[in-house]
Amino acid sequence: MRYLFICLAVFLSRVLLIAQAPEWLINNWHSGSYEQELRFLASDEMQGRNVGEPGLDISARYIAEMFRVNGLLPLPGMRDYFQEVPFEKITPGLPEVRFLDTVLLQGENVLMLDGVAKEDQGVAVFISFEDTLVADEIRGKYVITLFGTEEIRSPMAAMQKGREKQKEFERLGAKGLFEIYTLQTPWSILSNYLNRERLQLKQDDEADSSPIAYGLIQLDNRQVADLRKNPVRPIQFKYSGLQRKRIPSYNVLAYKPGTLPVDEQEYVVLSAHYDHIGVRDKAPDEPVDQDTIFNGARDNGMGVVALLASADVLKAVPMKRSVVFAAWTGEEKGLLGSDYFIKNSPIELNKIRFNLNTDGAGYSDTTVISILGFDRVGAAKQMEQACQAFGLKVVVDPAKEQNLFDRSDNVRFAQQGIPAPTFSPGFRSFDEEIRKYYHRETDNPDSINYRYANAYWKAFAYAAYLITQMESNPRWSAGDKYEEAARALYGSHY
Repeated sequence: MRYLFICLAVFLSRVLLIAQAPEWLINNWHSGSYEQELRFLASDEMQGRNVGEPGLDISARYIAEMFRVNGLLPLPGMRDYFQEVPFEKITPGLPEVRFLDTVLLQGENVLMLDGVAKEDQGVAVFISFEDTLVADEIRGKYVITLFGTEEIRSPMAAMQKGREKQKEFERLGAKGLFEIYTLQTPWSILSNYLNRERLQLKQDDEADSSPIAYGLIQLDNRQVADLRKNPVRPIQFKYSGLQRKRIPSYNVLAYKPGTLPVDEQEYVVLSAHYDHIGVRDKAPDEPVDQDTIFNGARDNGMGVVALLASADVLKAVPMKRSVVFAAWTGEEKGLLGSDYFIKNSPIELNKIRFNLNTDGAGYSDTTVISILGFDRVGAAKQMEQACQAFGLKVVVDPAKEQNLFDRSDNVRFAQQGIPAPTFSPGFRSFDEEIRKYYHRETDNPDSINYRYANAYWKAFAYAAYLITQMESNPRWSAGDKYEEAARALYGSHY
């Protein structure tokens, strides 16, 4: 009898759980169509959806047409669904720098980051962190300094500081800037990234290439010590110049107006990046039929379909706040599409009250959804309710050592103060199951558990609905590192 009672209790609890799922979602869910969409977007024909390649442009057109079919509108002020993101492909030139009886060559001990073609013999001057900048000592010379500052010791921050130095030394009349690399990150890692073609955002006010050369160099401790003793030295510099090529790509954007009066409109942004990493070169000893396509079914085909399924199922449901549907380009290149949107948003940022992002490396637990920032963004109740409605539990901020919250497009919103968690397929750590598919050729549509994928997509769509209906706007947890930015963005409305 006790066993029967337990079974009945479990059965009733499951019935009650399923009852939490709204009928409008269940009755309008088209699981076959959503599987078809994932199989198309992550097909071999899309060639890994790399920025600058036809497969990504085809994917963008498909997403836009699905937005149109579902009655979504272009964002205010936009003519269509496409926001052009002006990428440029950077090809490093070939330098030869003769300095301190050493020949510095690209990749080996110099990495050129900017500059036009030139051939010159001149004078270099070493300037340490503590030296005062004097124009007469810099004008017409090549400046040698240490990478970063005494406080800045990370490569990314040091490179940003280097651009500031480049502009300052250019203003003072220098011919070029070479920074001596002294950070703990191995030179080989930096070289692997910088000594190849790469994509970056092109700024409207940016010239094709700076008049002064800018690069990183490797010197040994003895050479640096000699420079400190005798800071003025001869230098020979020959360079073929940095090559830049414009590569257009697109964020795909649409929205569904909310029921609030026009002058009170607020927005919830649903987002997913739709780019991936393309195709790798085939090794000479690999068989002819070796798979070299990174299909990106999990990363981030599942996220894109979460967006498209939400557009489909929410199209006829009245919602208080307007909902923006955003498919980002360039996430794999450094969150560049979302970065461009934030800097060029057709919507005032202080009217965007929430960003629900979806991204992931894969899943290793089909009983859960992993949510990055779950208990930080003021919508934990709504997100948990949405997951529970489809029999899924929430894992909060898995693999904390990876700092995953700050590694997807949501962080571009968070940096502005907008609460922005990321839904991710279920995992608790970067285990073997995740590594088996993450940025691997194995991440193809045939390897997806579509029963779980549909539950994931339903939870995402329902969470989006619940958040749009919240009485009060979501707020960061007290003391969160992004709370101050929120107060600055929203002012008295926070």
